[in-house]
Amino acid sequence: MTDLVVIGAGASGLSIAREAVRRRRSVVVVERDDAVGGLARSLDVGGFRLDHVAHRWVPRTSFVQDVLRETLGDDLQRRVRTHVIQLDGRYFRHPFSLTEFIATHGPRRRWSIAGDVLAHRALRRFRGSPVTFADYVHSNFGSAAYRLYFGPHYEKTTGIRPDRLLASYAERFVGSDSRDVMRAALGRATAPARERAFLYPRLGSGQVWERMADFVREGGGQLLPETTACEVERRPGGCAVRAIDGEGRHLELRAGAVVSTIPLPDLVSMVRPAAPEALAAAGTSLRRLSLVCVYVLARRARVLPHDAIYYPDPGVDFYILEDFSYLSPDVSPPGCTAVCAAMVDWDRRYWNRSDEDLVATVRAQMANAGHAISDGELAGTHVARVADARPDPSTTGRDTVAALLDFTNRDGLVSVGRQGTLTPLMTMDAAVELGPRTLDALRL
Repeated sequence: MTDLVVIGAGASGLSIAREAVRRRRSVVVVERDDAVGGLARSLDVGGFRLDHVAHRWVPRTSFVQDVLRETLGDDLQRRVRTHVIQLDGRYFRHPFSLTEFIATHGPRRRWSIAGDVLAHRALRRFRGSPVTFADYVHSNFGSAAYRLYFGPHYEKTTGIRPDRLLASYAERFVGSDSRDVMRAALGRATAPARERAFLYPRLGSGQVWERMADFVREGGGQLLPETTACEVERRPGGCAVRAIDGEGRHLELRAGAVVSTIPLPDLVSMVRPAAPEALAAAGTSLRRLSLVCVYVLARRARVLPHDAIYYPDPGVDFYILEDFSYLSPDVSPPGCTAVCAAMVDWDRRYWNRSDEDLVATVRAQMANAGHAISDGELAGTHVARVADARPDPSTTGRDTVAALLDFTNRDGLVSVGRQGTLTPLMTMDAAVELGPRTLDALRL
């Protein structure tokens, strides 16, 4: 009998397994894929290391900083972020700067936008706490910024109307104070943006989790790739996880505790004794977002003028373009780079299209945006489809999620992570911090 079984070798699962090994607990990690990292993994394609949208690190705590240094050592590189948003043919800083947005317009329009912002802010005291994304943005940024950027961009990236999107999606945004809004309306220069540094692994996002998996193995933990958990049975004093490995063999792993990072509805369906039928049905009704990434590999040192460009325009299929040349020279062959175009997909609109069709669409839209890659420069293409990339971020279903977690999180079983708690937004920092927090809760 092992101390702990972890279902899922993504960022959360491996962080928990790492902490278990550090505490000298026995641990087995079950992963249905043939590689670790989950959504944060890196793909090896023709000499390129490709991320499922790059995961940049900006550690907020000394604990996360220490874990990164211990895991990567000298392979942890400092980079400067130059993300921008393309609006009406112009580039704006990302995250969105309200004062920059105001200052780019003529005097009459500046005053109109500023007055709208200040009027919405004055009404906040009468409206109470915002419930939806639309409420939050209107009350902090006004209707013009909502209409031109926040509304179309976040409906595009989430597939949810902003008036049904959780307010937590906007709470990380920082609006300028009212004095800065007035200065921008007067045409006065805004303060230059601070340098936005981040950390990035030399061999791509997945290098963190590949190294962490090595740490788990070297510390005596087991990692079982291509092994699918099928059932979790609660027993006196622990749980049993039944799984099938890549060769079709049936396994039973007995443990004092089980931590799951797989989609919460999937976990509920495999717990024994079974969940009430109505609860299981409610879980399966929750929507899940898929991600489609189209990679264009170029025999060129750099394709984009910035490391990432966001496209709120509904007429452009991808919501972001990323140029890997800004991240690390070692993720591409010398003199080459990869560009990733990412599209979110609720209704299989992109998922069911052929790779050839998706690549042709992306290349044509890149050319229209001024970032063409000629046939002579083309080193290859790749399409990656990620099911269950993100839970439904809408305001509906929160009561269902709470009921599902109430069913799972007891008797030595706990569901954690982005998929495990159906939390739409979860940083890499939060995933790493789950290690000690989860084991403390389980008293391991």
